[in-house]
Amino acid sequence: MAEKIKNPFIHSHDDDCDHDHHHDHEPFEPADPAQKSLADAMRVSFMILKVIMVAMLVFYASTGIFTVEPQQKVVRLQFGKIIGEGDGQVYDQGWYLGWPYPVEEKVVVPITEQSVSISRAFWHEPAAVRTGLPRGGPLNPEKDGSLLTGDASIVHGRFEVYYSIDNVIDFVENVGMMPRPEEMSAADSLVTNVAEQGIVFAAAQIKADDFINGQFNRSAAKGRMQEVLDELNAGIKIVRLVMDDSEAPLAVRPAYNLVTNAESERGQKISAARQQRTNLLNEAAGEAHDELFALVREYELAQSVGNTDAAEASAQQIDGAFDRLRMPAGLGGSAIGGEASRLISEANTYRTETVERVKSEANSFRTLLGKYREAPELFASREWQQAREAIFTGDVETIYNNSGQLYLELNTDPELNRKREKDRLEKAERDEQAALNTLYGVNP
Repeated sequence: MAEKIKNPFIHSHDDDCDHDHHHDHEPFEPADPAQKSLADAMRVSFMILKVIMVAMLVFYASTGIFTVEPQQKVVRLQFGKIIGEGDGQVYDQGWYLGWPYPVEEKVVVPITEQSVSISRAFWHEPAAVRTGLPRGGPLNPEKDGSLLTGDASIVHGRFEVYYSIDNVIDFVENVGMMPRPEEMSAADSLVTNVAEQGIVFAAAQIKADDFINGQFNRSAAKGRMQEVLDELNAGIKIVRLVMDDSEAPLAVRPAYNLVTNAESERGQKISAARQQRTNLLNEAAGEAHDELFALVREYELAQSVGNTDAAEASAQQIDGAFDRLRMPAGLGGSAIGGEASRLISEANTYRTETVERVKSEANSFRTLLGKYREAPELFASREWQQAREAIFTGDVETIYNNSGQLYLELNTDPELNRKREKDRLEKAERDEQAALNTLYGVNP
């Protein structure tokens, strides 16, 4: 009968009744080669398993190492409780070692500016906008959003809200962790809700026309939003609120567009009239037209109420400004130009020419008077001779008859008269230009 083979890994006391329970076991050495190969294979497998287990343990421990990026803050939760106290609860940029999950959890909080879009809560049905056709009739509350303004009118608007996480600990405790990028965060949802409240609050304080024209009270809406977030200890700060678009309801938009176009046309005409007024005043008095106009108005008002002293004072200021071609220093000191300056310059030139001509005539008269007093008859004969020479030259024909009598025939040819008048005007223009050049010191 074949000998029974024992299991080398099982030791039974029944197999050896005389076995002492306190003796040392010696290593088992299987006699059969097959058993020895099996034992060796199992020993190697056990060693490989231990190496794998150690490697997995090291890898698991290494998952506790974490990094914080420059635009992030990290809070560590150990069994759901925040680790650390005070500033030590928040980890800034760098490498850190912690316990692996699930013993410890790292909450990554971005500190960059975030934004949410309020594009559907207060806006009308997109299909109507795509077609561009007014749908008319009442709004569909299932598809159309709207706002109610302070004058009980309905308007539409789209907004963008920008916020940042101001207190990381309050945010983690009261709002929650940031989700994966494809998910909407609890912060976005919370900001969206409070933004809608703030927008409704601010819209109820203004008129529909102001809202549609973009005159939205962003400060009131932002303040309301921040007030609600602070009451919730959300750790979120509203940075700014932007109104992307605003419109009247589709049903009344054609009528509103007519009013808007009329207002725009009115504004354009007012602007054109003001521009024309400015151009005319600039042509009249140059850059000093506003100050000069105000001074003239003061003079007219003083005259109308019978205040002669004030009227006289204004008149003196006006005269002084025209004399200097510059407003007084207390009224801006601007130079007077334009047509007023030209007329005053021409008047000054004419005055100078007249004075000089009168002085010249007076000097000539005094000279002739002295000569006349020295020899009256000789002086008279000489003057008559010069007069005859002046008369008998030019277009005057002198005719003598047989009796020796003198006849003067004036030339009445129209062509010669026109030529003579043209020459006279050209000479007067040259004299006037020469006088202006002399007055302003301009070399021709």
